[in-house]
Amino acid sequence: MQQWLLRNAFGRRLWRTRFTTAELAAMARNPSYLAPSAMDLHDETAEPLPGPSLEVWGAKDLEFENGEAVACSLAGRAFIALGERFGEHPWRRVTSVRLVAIQPFMEELAQCPHLARLQTLNLRGNRIGDSGVKALAASPHLRNLRSVDLSTNNLTDAGLEALSRAAWFHQLESLDLSGNPAAICKMSRAA
Repeated sequence: MQQWLLRNAFGRRLWRTRFTTAELAAMARNPSYLAPSAMDLHDETAEPLPGPSLEVWGAKDLEFENGEAVACSLAGRAFIALGERFGEHPWRRVTSVRLVAIQPFMEELAQCPHLARLQTLNLRGNRIGDSGVKALAASPHLRNLRSVDLSTNNLTDAGLEALSRAAWFHQLESLDLSGNPAAICKMSRAA
């Protein structure tokens, strides 16, 4: 098992200075005020970062086609952190993603260039609200999107208005708005 020897950049005392690759990945996926932040940690041994494996990034509910992953669930923060690695093996064929715990990061998500690879985006139950859907609607990276699940996200008419003005809205084949306030659920869209 590989160990990472880390020091704190700001002189704060860490309870531990050695972390496994899996522990570092878990800290990235599930940030906590108790854990050291990534900015506080530096690799003193200069070992390479862990590979782009699905397990390291915490991918769940994997769906495979011809031996390669095509769909998964990820923490929103992990998806954002993947960056350019999302185009590499084993991520290169993933076109359907369910993101969890993304609500505080919607502005950052909307700016992710790797959103362009997605055909299906499932944000069910994240309670992103109107501000989150407005950020998503303004994203220039959703040109390939065909299906969006925004159910149970506390959306109102204001969020629907922003969504309907999105450049990519009219290309959708599926849009799930169930579980939102009644005014928004009156709209049934199957382009």
